[in-house]
Amino acid sequence: MSQPYHKYVFDLNKRKFVGAFEEMYQMEDKENFDSWLQEDLNHLTKQLAKTLLDRHSFTSICDFGCGKGAFTQLLKKANNQVTGVDISSAAIKKARAKHPEIQFVVGDTEFFKTDQQFDIVIALEVFSYLENWRAVLADISNCCKYFLISLYIPPNPIGFVKSFDELIFEISTYFTLKTKLIANDECLIVFGEKHKSMPNKN
Repeated sequence: MSQPYHKYVFDLNKRKFVGAFEEMYQMEDKENFDSWLQEDLNHLTKQLAKTLLDRHSFTSICDFGCGKGAFTQLLKKANNQVTGVDISSAAIKKARAKHPEIQFVVGDTEFFKTDQQFDIVIALEVFSYLENWRAVLADISNCCKYFLISLYIPPNPIGFVKSFDELIFEISTYFTLKTKLIANDECLIVFGEKHKSMPNKN
């Protein structure tokens, strides 16, 4: 069953990326939907991601593609700094209103060309919407020690990442894979640590 937000993301008939994320978030209240069911924190990939993250203590975390901050707020602790980044100003406005204790920033992939450094960058269900995802991954590797990604890749995907193999190959260029999980043959979660031979930026 098609969700109301799908039309803002992909044109299923023409099989092409739309990416009208700002309009999508603006229309949520009017059309009564929750984009990507972000408020449902019981989804398997979110639970697995949270479990992996809870094994470590990160003092600085970047949640890239944070949306309205529903998952981001789970990352905030008394002794850490969490930054949520999203391309939609409407999403960031909602995130700031709900979670004022977290720094939320309107930004795109250029965010990772700055001098900011994080213990870990998280990207949940984002890479399918990035045509230049390989370059973005390279930029992310310059900004962090650890990386966690989850991605749903259906059969014959419309999104820009076409297979688990190509995604895993690119991630392993920069990060040593500590955990790799594939659920239901369509959902991938990877947690990696940057190769020791790769210097940090700055």
